[in-house]
Amino acid sequence: MLTSLLLAALLAAPQSSRVEAPPGMVLVKGGRTTIGTTEEEVRKLIEDNGQDSLWVREYPQHKVEVRDFFLMVSEVTNEQYLEFVRATGARPPEHWAQETIDTGNMAYLEDQNRLRVAAREQGKTFEMRAFDRTAWWNKNWEGAQWAYPEKLANHPVVYVDHPSAFAYARWAGLRLMSEQEYQRACRGDSTRNYPWGDDWKDGEFAHTFEAGKDRSFPVGSWPKGSVGGLFDLCGSVWEWTSSPFEPYPKYKPLEIVEGKGKNKEKRQAIARWEPDFRVSVGGSYKNPKNECRVTTRRSTLRFQTADALGFRCAATPQPGVDMASTVLREDLPASMRPEGVNYDAGLAIAMDRWTAEERKGPEGYRVITAYDYLLFIPAESVEAASQRELDEESVEKGPVHLGVFSSTQELVAPALKAGTYMVAYRGPGEPKKARAADASASTTPASGAEDEGAEQPAVPVAAANDPLAALRFDRTKPNLVFFDKHGEPVLAVPTLQPKYERPSAGRVTIDQVHYTPKEMEKDATLKPGDRVNLHFSIAKSSSRGFEFSLPLLLRPNTTQGWRY
Repeated sequence: MLTSLLLAALLAAPQSSRVEAPPGMVLVKGGRTTIGTTEEEVRKLIEDNGQDSLWVREYPQHKVEVRDFFLMVSEVTNEQYLEFVRATGARPPEHWAQETIDTGNMAYLEDQNRLRVAAREQGKTFEMRAFDRTAWWNKNWEGAQWAYPEKLANHPVVYVDHPSAFAYARWAGLRLMSEQEYQRACRGDSTRNYPWGDDWKDGEFAHTFEAGKDRSFPVGSWPKGSVGGLFDLCGSVWEWTSSPFEPYPKYKPLEIVEGKGKNKEKRQAIARWEPDFRVSVGGSYKNPKNECRVTTRRSTLRFQTADALGFRCAATPQPGVDMASTVLREDLPASMRPEGVNYDAGLAIAMDRWTAEERKGPEGYRVITAYDYLLFIPAESVEAASQRELDEESVEKGPVHLGVFSSTQELVAPALKAGTYMVAYRGPGEPKKARAADASASTTPASGAEDEGAEQPAVPVAAANDPLAALRFDRTKPNLVFFDKHGEPVLAVPTLQPKYERPSAGRVTIDQVHYTPKEMEKDATLKPGDRVNLHFSIAKSSSRGFEFSLPLLLRPNTTQGWRY
């Protein structure tokens, strides 16, 4: 496929010479990685422990190629999650609101008792229902009282469901790790059962059931079990991944034979797959060591929360790729995109930055307090094969969609609020029908001209189906048109005609724009600031495409400390 060839070529060249790790993360080198457990090991686990479906889901063992990625040094902690809750108004975890939930429980029991008494008086039966703390909090949390647990500041945050973990990751400019990435972080090029190897000493390497401590501990409390600067990969709390709970390639039920001779029996060891569930990994302080191995796969309902279920985040080294994928998934799902237009998150051009604080914790631990980004996601391809064709198509059929622009920054120019926009190209000129109508209007007086007895100017014509009819812009020049997420045109800004040449890797350039007071007094449209140019290609073929530049003006002195 054309896009795949281009992606391979463009990613071969580094986008930046200074790609830095996000705060609180370390680089995990990718490579050929052994995933899962051998059939022989699975049979032994079933023989020793029973629980067929728990173990059979780990096989067949296979290899996958995992790319380099960044991973948090520990699970996300309460203090890290607090920054997200404060910044976004997201639902706090239920263990931050135990007293409020207890009050709700008392009110619920009183209500149930009244209903029971009323039913008895009417000679009816009444079945008491247990109070569901999670369901109550999920329904009543908005406006309710909660208290951040200071004593658990650097303990893993728990009672966070998968959508909430995903939301934190987006806010922090990160993503959830995949099951394959987790196993890569633990195993590297080996087939070891635990991050540190195959040896086990109770209470020394990991916080599992064997440690005899039925509660959470600060992250990094078992440093002997760390590997590559990563802590608590085993035990502590279960960790969400982005991977659906599906079978590995070539999976089939295992036939288990028990007994001998006439007493021999056969049965099928079958895993119950749930693709809408997600895999959680690593085990917890409530699980024994054989359930906290690298290959353990827990089937977890996406909306489930628990007191031993948390998460940690990952990140792709290429700036913008993770956020581009998130923007396309959350802001512009396929149903909202122009028909026939596909975007390529792998070719995103971006700049981003974090603010973070160093707090008490293991080496490398940081608390992210804010994340900013600015990115462009190019369309996969265009139909036009020349500048003339591109201009004609954009004028006659409507603007040609080039990609998606998204940012947390409000721009000085073009005057856009923070958010996500689709960007299209509109060449110079008017549609043929409009030109013909203009010619007719030049010889036909406007309505009422005869009565007035005076010559009237031609009536400007806008086609009824013109998607840009609501915008005022110079149609004699090429323009970039910004559409909101609902496809409504927001703004058109003049641009240079694109060059039709060999596609090149996207890049970001930054420079400062200065004007003298006299220049600004003479021309009120001149505004100083930091100019960011996003240079990108839209391919027609593997050797030809259109080169565009999207210039953006930010407030002065606001581009320090960004990755790009």
